[in-house]
Amino acid sequence: MPKTSVFAPLLDDGVPSINFFNGRLLSAEDLKTEGKANREAHRRLAHGIGDGVVSGLEVRMAEPSTADDPAVMVTAGVAIARTGDAIQLPADTRVSLLTVTAALGTTELTPFKYCTPPRAGAYVAGAGVYLLAITSTFAGKGRAPSAGLGNQITNCNTKYIIEGVEFVLMPIAADSLLSDPDTLRNRLAYACFGVGADAALAADLFGATAGGDPVSALRNAGTLTDCDVPLAIVYWTSSGVQFVDMWSVRRRPAIPGAGGVGEFIDPQHIPIAEARLMQFQAQLAEAVERSPDLSALDARANFRFLPPAGVLPMRAPAGAAGVNEIKFFDGRPRRHPVFIDAAVLPKLVHDSLAYAPIDVRDQEMVWTYVVRQNFDTKTGGDLRHKYVVFTSGHMPYYGHARFDVSRWNYSNYSSALLGSALL
Repeated sequence: MPKTSVFAPLLDDGVPSINFFNGRLLSAEDLKTEGKANREAHRRLAHGIGDGVVSGLEVRMAEPSTADDPAVMVTAGVAIARTGDAIQLPADTRVSLLTVTAALGTTELTPFKYCTPPRAGAYVAGAGVYLLAITSTFAGKGRAPSAGLGNQITNCNTKYIIEGVEFVLMPIAADSLLSDPDTLRNRLAYACFGVGADAALAADLFGATAGGDPVSALRNAGTLTDCDVPLAIVYWTSSGVQFVDMWSVRRRPAIPGAGGVGEFIDPQHIPIAEARLMQFQAQLAEAVERSPDLSALDARANFRFLPPAGVLPMRAPAGAAGVNEIKFFDGRPRRHPVFIDAAVLPKLVHDSLAYAPIDVRDQEMVWTYVVRQNFDTKTGGDLRHKYVVFTSGHMPYYGHARFDVSRWNYSNYSSALLGSALL
C-alpha cells in the first residue's frame, strides 16, 4: 500500500509520457510510450462517463436470416467498455452468428490489449440463449520500409496498426426459463434487469449483494470481460433465430454507484429503468407488426413483468393495429381510464423510472389513462392512432382535475362516459 503525506507528490504507478525537446533522439519505444499515455488519458476520462452504448449499435434480426445461417444486423455506433476504451462500428453490418472470417491482408496484433476473452465454439443445434457483445481489436496491415532489417518481412515492420471491432457470442445459462416460450423473452429480460436482486435488496437491505443476473454471471465467470460491451440477447433454435432483444442488456453509459442504501440512487439504476420501458415497447411493437389484431392479447399469458409505466396502442374499429386494453389487463384490479393532458405525460414517464416493475401474477391495481390531445376530435384526434397509458398502482394518481386547463368534455368528470367510447 503506497504511503504519502500532504503536499508530497505520489508518483507510484503514474502514467509516464515523453518529455520532448530539441536534440532528443526518439526511438520506437518512446513513441509507443506516448501512445499508451494518450490512450490511458482517454480511458480515465471515459471512466468518469461510465460504460455502455453511447449511440447506435442497434441490433435486429437480419434479412435474410435462415436456420443454416442465422444472422443479425447491427447499426453503426459508438460504445465505451469498462476498460475505458471507445469502440466504434463505422457502418451498418450484417453479423453471421456461425462463421468468423479474417480480413485479407491483415496480421493479428494485440497492442494495448488487456482482455483475452474466450471465443465461442461450434454451434450446436437446439434451443439456446446467447449474449451478443462487441469488443475492440487490433490488426496490422502492410509492410513499412525499414533500415537495418534488409527489407525482410519481420514481425516489427508492420506499416499500419488498425483498430477495429469484433463481435463475440457467448451462451447464457437459461435452461430454467425455456419451459414457457410465450413468456421467455419477457422473463429473460427481467432476469437481466436484476429483478430478483431488487427484491432481495428490499427484503434485506444490509445483507443482500448485487449481481445474480445472467450478465453478471458471465462477468464473474470471465466469459464476458471488461473489454466487451453487451449489445443484445439472441434466442434461436434449430429452426433459426426466434427473437433478438437488445434492451435486455443494452444500457447507456453510467458510472457504478454504492451498495446497500446507495443502490436506490445508483446512477446505473436509471439506465436499467429506461431499458425496462424500451424493452416492453419494442416487444409489443414487434408483436403488433407480426399480427395487427392483438385484441386477445393477455398480459398474464405473454408477460411475467411489466414496466411501472407503459403505452398500449389500441385496436381500432377502422383497422389500426393494437391491443384491447380491457382484455390485456383481464382478471386484475384496474382503474377505469381517465383523461390526462399531454403536459402531464413526460412527468408520468419520468417518475415511473423510480418504481419497481409490475408483477402480473400479483393482484395489484393498475392506473390507466388516455391523453386528451390523442382523443380530441376537434384537433384531428379521430384520425390518430389511439393509445392507453398504464402505470403501477404504487405510483401517484395523475388524473386530478385541472380547472381552466382542459375542456369540460375531456375532464375527468365525464370519465364515466369514456368506457363506452374506448370499447
